[in-house]
Amino acid sequence: DTVNTASRMESQGIGGRIQVTEEVVKALSDEFEFQERGKVEVKGKGKLKTFWLVGKKSPGGDSQANAASVTPAGLG
Repeated sequence: DTVNTASRMESQGIGGRIQVTEEVVKALSDEFEFQERGKVEVKGKGKLKTFWLVGKKSPGGDSQANAASVTPAGLG
């Protein structure tokens, strides 16, 4: 189910940006900053509230990167 959701969200995404579900935001909001995208129709799931990853939060709370420059490899 997780892999199918990720694949379907990828097809609804925009190149160079990372789109995530509300569950990911809840799990990672202490470390990362997100921007709400809105609801996206995901086959088999209906409309899901989605967000863009903006970047990793610095100790002061500001993001260290913008969404266009964040890559999956940069999240570790």
